[in-house]
Order: sequence, then C-alpha cells, then structure tokens
Amino acid sequence: MAYDAFPWEMSQYCLEEYFEGLDGDLLFQELNTGTPSSGTSADLLLDTFSLCSARVIDELGRSHKLVYGEGEPPKGVPEFDMVTVRDILSADNLKAHLSAFFRWTNVVIPTVHRPTFDMDLADPALIVSMYLCGALYLHPRPTAERQTFYDLAEEYVFRRLEEQVSYQRNLPTPCWENKELVALMQAALYIYTHLWLMSNPTRRRRGREMRLGSLLTAIRALKFNKLKHIVQDDVDPQWTDFVALESCIRVTNFTFYLDWQQSGTFHLPPLSSIYELSCELPCQRDLWYAKTASEFDELVASNGKAYITRGLSARFCVEGLLSDDWTRTYLPRLRAVNVQDLSQIVTALHAVALSAALSCTFSFIAAKLHRATTRWTELWSEAATQIDKVALKRSGMVGQAPIICFVLRWLVERMSKDGGAGISYFESVGHESIEALHDLFSAFVIGGGPTETKKGK
Repeated sequence: MAYDAFPWEMSQYCLEEYFEGLDGDLLFQELNTGTPSSGTSADLLLDTFSLCSARVIDELGRSHKLVYGEGEPPKGVPEFDMVTVRDILSADNLKAHLSAFFRWTNVVIPTVHRPTFDMDLADPALIVSMYLCGALYLHPRPTAERQTFYDLAEEYVFRRLEEQVSYQRNLPTPCWENKELVALMQAALYIYTHLWLMSNPTRRRRGREMRLGSLLTAIRALKFNKLKHIVQDDVDPQWTDFVALESCIRVTNFTFYLDWQQSGTFHLPPLSSIYELSCELPCQRDLWYAKTASEFDELVASNGKAYITRGLSARFCVEGLLSDDWTRTYLPRLRAVNVQDLSQIVTALHAVALSAALSCTFSFIAAKLHRATTRWTELWSEAATQIDKVALKRSGMVGQAPIICFVLRWLVERMSKDGGAGISYFESVGHESIEALHDLFSAFVIGGGPTETKKGK
C-alpha cells in the first residue's frame, strides 16, 4: 500500500499563492545560491541547483560506499541506486522541493537562517532533509523508489549525527560553534518532521522510537536544552555567532514542540518533559529575519544589547501559567511572549495534561490546567494584536493555537467529569491513525465545547 501525507493537505494554507511561486525564482532572489560562472539569471539559478544536486548525490554515494562497501548493505539498510537518486535529486526537482521548504516548512519550523543560507556551502544532510520536507507540499504520490530514497536519506542523516555527537562530546568548544553539528541537528529535526507527518504507521513509529530518541539524546548530551544568549557589557554581539547559537536554540524548542504535538495527536506519552526545557525561547522575529550584519547591529543598537536575549523559557512560562503566584511573579514577564511562543506553550500544556492523565494524577492538576487556559487566552489576546492577520494566516499551526487552547479547556472539563468515557481517543494509548483524533473532535463539536471562558486571577 502506498502512503501519502495526512488527510489534511499541508498546502491548504494560501494554496493558490504557493503554486504561483513554486516554479518561479522569487524565493531565491534574496537567497545566497553561490556564484555560477555565466549565462542569464534563470540559467545561472538552474546551474546552481545542478551543481548542488551533483554534490549531494556524490556525497550520498560516497558515504554509503564508505560505510557498507561494494556489496549489499545489511538487512534494514536501503540500497543505493545511483540512477534513481539522480532522477529524484535532479536540478528541477531540487529547485521545486527547496522552494516548497522555504515557503512552508521553514515558516512553521524556522530553524534554517535564510539570509545566510548558501547552497554552495550547505551540508548535504541539510539539503536532503529540506528536500524531504518540501515533498510534503508536492502532490506526486511517493513511489517505492522514492520511499527507498527517503529511507536512504534518513539513515544517512542520523548516522552522521551520531558520529558528530560523539565527536563533539570530547571538544572544549561550545556546541553551537560546530557548524557541521548544527546542520546535522537541523537535518535530523526535519527528517523527524517528515516521518511523523506521513500516514505510514511503520515509518511514524520508527521516527518516534528511534529518530526522536536520537535527537533528544543529542540535545541532552550536549546540553542544547540549557542554551542561552549571553549579554556582555564590553563585547558587542556578532551576527554570525548569534545566528549559530539561535539556530541551536530553535532546533531544541521545535524538537520538544513536535514531540508534544505528536503525543497529543496519537495519545502517546511524551518522550520529553517541559521540566528539562530551560533554554531560551526563540529570539525576536526581526532579529532572526535581519538580512545583513549591519541590519542586525542597528536593531541591537536601537533596542540595547539585552534585546538579543529573551530571558524566558518554555518551562518558566508553563510554570507561571500553573502557578498560584501568577499576578505578582509571572504575569509582568510573560507579557513579552509572542504568538509563536504561545503556540509552543499551549502544546506544552497539552503534554502536561496528557502525562498527568496517563499517570493517573490528572485530578491533582485539573483545576490548575483549567485556570491556565484562561490565563493563556488573555496573553494571546494581547500578543495577537502585534501581528497582522495575513502573517498569522501564513504561520501554519501557530494560527490554530486558540483552537488548541479551546480544545484543551474542554478536555480538562470532560476528563474531570467522566474521564473521557465513550471517546475512543481515551480508550487506548498509541493510536495507529488519526481516526481516534477525529472521534475526539466530533465529541468536542457535539458537546458544544467548554464552558464560557471567564476572567481568571
């Protein structure tokens, strides 16, 4: 049986705009695509993708041969078919898939810094992971050959990540200074994203049990989950250092975020805990999207050096929303959160509720969770005024955060009342499809949702 993406199409957001720009050069006009030698701009762009394609294919083949030799690879390891790989990673295909990646995946999970991304220098592992995420938004059904290529790319990325993590453990330098490691962490995150968004239970299970576990192991071993930007009075922040460290912070936050999303979707115990996520939240939007070092320096100069650091973590935010000391200790600081932060935070609250329910401790935290949804809604009402509706619409799941909070409030009420009796979502742990989630939403619609939200203290 051939599997596609989930029944909800990833391209549902601004579909017509997506197809208008898919085959054009608009997305790459401001992207560093290297310096081809001659020809028209369109020819040069295609030549850049041809060179990138050849480089990635050669690296995949060389790496596979180095590890497994000329003979057949061990059982469970995909074979390397050069003809198929060249067809899949053609210049035209690479252009279309990377275009889709930058237009969609890197908006919803923005860890690749577009202004400094250079196709001539980008790690092949990152290129193939971007390609796979771009495939989520393109309509050709995956063939057996494509699925084999997906498996090949997955195995290649995580094998290299394991090697690089072992290497970094023995280095005295900070992990974010290791460019290869940062690229492999980004690549691994996007490979995991691709795996869990495909409706193939076997691949999704492998992604969670093996690949997410590898990512979390790397994060914990190298202390990515404790990273913070540091402000020094006598040293000016450097753009390149800031981008490297911020990329690591974003990979960490989004790894936890996706774990919690998948846990909620399939009623699974989270593999990570909000307690361990003490790294900073992603930086301010304008800093991340600054196109040059001078633009970054101007932002820092006008806002002060402290502007580069958030001073907030997802753990701090969730602790605050659940705290009895909300108004005096937490509220003043949490007024600085934005809609992206709040999307992650409400997903973390879902994970807290799920963990409590699966460990039979839900009754002890139900009242605090219910109160937290009210506080979250108030924060969202303030933060949503800082972003225009078009940008919010293009932000993917971020725009759905109020609905997620609304559903969480209803879940807390329903679980407190009867433990979710009669809803198949709650009857077992670890569903193979999203049918149980559909059943849950049907019960939500029929039940009329939660009681009307009242102002909480």
